[in-house]
Amino acid sequence: MTLDELRAYFEGELVIGEREIGLFDRYLDLLEEWNERMNLTAVRDRGEMVEKHLLDSLLAMKALKGKRFSSAIDIGTGPGFPGMVLAILMEDVRWTLLDATRKKCEFLSAVKGALRLGNVEVMNARAETLPKERWDLATARAFSSLPMLLELGAPLLSVGGHLLAMKGPRGEEELHSSLRAMKELRIVHVSTCRESLPGGDGERLNLLFRKVSKTPRKYPREFSLIKAKPI
Repeated sequence: MTLDELRAYFEGELVIGEREIGLFDRYLDLLEEWNERMNLTAVRDRGEMVEKHLLDSLLAMKALKGKRFSSAIDIGTGPGFPGMVLAILMEDVRWTLLDATRKKCEFLSAVKGALRLGNVEVMNARAETLPKERWDLATARAFSSLPMLLELGAPLLSVGGHLLAMKGPRGEEELHSSLRAMKELRIVHVSTCRESLPGGDGERLNLLFRKVSKTPRKYPREFSLIKAKPI
């Protein structure tokens, strides 16, 4: 898939102008360049990068349609998916791109500088160490398990804020296994947006949640405990 085909794919749904196309193009240049030095993505073909990374990230916009945010955090952003992609499109939202791996954050900082993205902050830290109730939106793509993500993400949100979990075809199973966590963390499931990449290459379930009241103070727990004994 080319960038022009990406724009055509979302015609009538998203405004992807020449500015965005130029920034996406430069972003992919940097991703290819840095990927030669470190393993940022297993996807090497540029056309596949457009489809499996850019397009997949932009599908999140459908789940967020009609909602407005002033601040957002992408948890475990890796090389910037979906956070960097959404930050390019959502200029008026202050994005925090969070990752625990220093080298990935170095790459993200290089992209931020090259693309001159003033609405992006790169943070090399773990979610459980961050200030609570600071963001309106939290996103995560391909995060290990939904109960773990909810425990890490819910405390970061202000009351009324949203969390978007980008999942594959097993998303419904994970949602069912998260009922106790949702109740405990004071967060509710709002909607499920079903998508698939062109050609039917993989089902995507974008699960949207809303925080309805303050997260109990005991959460999040230490990461080792979250992983060993999810809610």
